[in-house]
Amino acid sequence: MSNRSSAIEPVRQACFRVAALVISRLRGGEIRAELDRLEALPRARGMLEVGAVLAALLALALSAAALGWWALCLYFVGIILVFR
Repeated sequence: MSNRSSAIEPVRQACFRVAALVISRLRGGEIRAELDRLEALPRARGMLEVGAVLAALLALALSAAALGWWALCLYFVGIILVFR
């Protein structure tokens, strides 16, 4: 069982970092403080917040893709502006 959890840990850390980056950029705070806040939450609550952020990003990407290439370009511009 420890092999499975050790293999999943890098993926979990990457997801937490992406969610912390998105939340901190939208709130205007520090990335490190947001990552610490997410890590300090109970496991289920932290996973719920990270999952919600990643699901929102996926839903926005799929919606933009369904509307055509110009909407997908606007989506990527928005992502670049948030993540820069």
